[in-house]
Amino acid sequence: MNYKTLIKSFFALSVTAVFFVSCDKDYNDIGSDVIGEDHFGFEKYTGATVVAYDKATGVVQSNNLEVNPLGIYKNPTFGITKASFVTQLEMDVTNVGVKFGNNVAVDSVFLSIPYFSKKTATATDGSGTYTLDSIYGSGKMDLRVFENGYYLNDLDPTTGFDEAQKFYNDDPNIDNFKKRIDASGNYDLNGRALNDSTAISQNTAFSFSEKEIITTTTEPGEDPVVSRSAPAMRLRLNRFFFKKKLVDASSEKLSNNATFRDYFRGLYFQIEDDASDDGTALAMMNFKKGTVTMAYKEDKIIRNKANTADSTIRVSKKFILNLVGNTISLQQHTDEAAYANALNAANTTLGDERLYVKGGQGSLAVIDLFGPDNDSNGVADELETMRNQNWLINEANLTFYVDRASMKSDEASSVVKPREPERLYLFDLTNKRPLLDFATDGTTNSTLTKLGKVVHDGIIQREDVDGGRGIKYRIRITNHLRNLIKNDSTNVRLGLAVTESINIISNARLKNSITLPIPFTGNATTLDRMPSASIMHPLGTVLWGSAPTVADDKRLKLEIYYTKPN
Repeated sequence: MNYKTLIKSFFALSVTAVFFVSCDKDYNDIGSDVIGEDHFGFEKYTGATVVAYDKATGVVQSNNLEVNPLGIYKNPTFGITKASFVTQLEMDVTNVGVKFGNNVAVDSVFLSIPYFSKKTATATDGSGTYTLDSIYGSGKMDLRVFENGYYLNDLDPTTGFDEAQKFYNDDPNIDNFKKRIDASGNYDLNGRALNDSTAISQNTAFSFSEKEIITTTTEPGEDPVVSRSAPAMRLRLNRFFFKKKLVDASSEKLSNNATFRDYFRGLYFQIEDDASDDGTALAMMNFKKGTVTMAYKEDKIIRNKANTADSTIRVSKKFILNLVGNTISLQQHTDEAAYANALNAANTTLGDERLYVKGGQGSLAVIDLFGPDNDSNGVADELETMRNQNWLINEANLTFYVDRASMKSDEASSVVKPREPERLYLFDLTNKRPLLDFATDGTTNSTLTKLGKVVHDGIIQREDVDGGRGIKYRIRITNHLRNLIKNDSTNVRLGLAVTESINIISNARLKNSITLPIPFTGNATTLDRMPSASIMHPLGTVLWGSAPTVADDKRLKLEIYYTKPN
């Protein structure tokens, strides 16, 4: 990539949303161009001790994430990720306490969940052309939608209902308690899913389509009405089941959403690989924008004048369920051998040659800076020297180079290459919170919020060609280092993870806490939480680590540009 210098001084930085035009292009350019490489003759120091190694997360808390993966993704470097999903349902406010009329006939039931998409063109007839965002792969899969039979608690009974309930990505109860039906909508232990259309594109050969959704409605005596909407998952569900579940339900079950959530416990989206060999696909989904719409007709009595008989007409109505409430992302991962071996052979003293950073039930890099405290005064000797010499930090970066061989970046075009995460997130692992540089970076993007915090960076830098592969990620920790030197702040341990969005800084629990030894000391820290945005994200990357055996021009280093007072 050609790294152009847009602004020569860190202190003259001014970033506005005008720079942000498209998702992938902006990620490629902004990370390298916002701040230049000219450091005005400041002294450069790269000799600080850096120890970085791999650590698997194990099973992770995955309930109530802001976005969720759905599908199967075969990553030649990391393995296979299979992501299913379960969500509660709520009646739309217009339907709470509804009283159905006489002779109700359900015409159709459709599930609709919009994809992340962008409209690129509009034809003269009004039809639109779209591109999909956050879709990895284009293969087909076997998608079955079941009624969920397991209640998703708000509060944890094991804590006396004092804490929110946690659900994990390996929860077996959802699959164990799913409900099947027969063709007539009756419960059947050996039956089918709700999306039982004869069109295989609706179930056993489902794929994420970029075509716009076109619907036509016709009322007696009126012209057909055609409506167009952005691409979405649109599945026809068994109308007989919903007639029994909703129309035939007692009024008490539909009186409020608290009662309804226990009566109809939600939908379970179960994913399996299909029978074809056309690859796989996985999409990031905002299920909260989804709906289930039951279209039905019922009698309406028209009260006529005295001495004349009342008349009855048929009226069309809709009953809408929203995909809101508690959710669980059910992610299964089968590791590639090289990935599994690397996680089992971490060198916590010198660091690893390669850092495997992957989302979901994946892995992170643990990073320690500045080496041992030989004089036992509680401060690493290297950091103590910087403090004693009153270093003035102009800029400090951690630069992570992509291991292009592991990511198959230089292989022939016919070789399947893993998708690379667009951004990495460096955080205070000791306290499980963002670094100071995150907090002090006020750059924003109202159009694409993932591109905020561009000074702190972490955005992938790619080859300057269409479809260019990743070269490196750079993360600025200037204010973090200033704080260590000027304010005697604690030299905390750092964690490096992938992120679905830099703006999501909440944490999710690990099912089993991990004790991490600290090099050069007898102390340890506990890893019991991970950034939630990492749990959401399905991708991973392999970076060159800190081991002495790594080539000098690729080894992970802390680059410090500084001046000393006269």
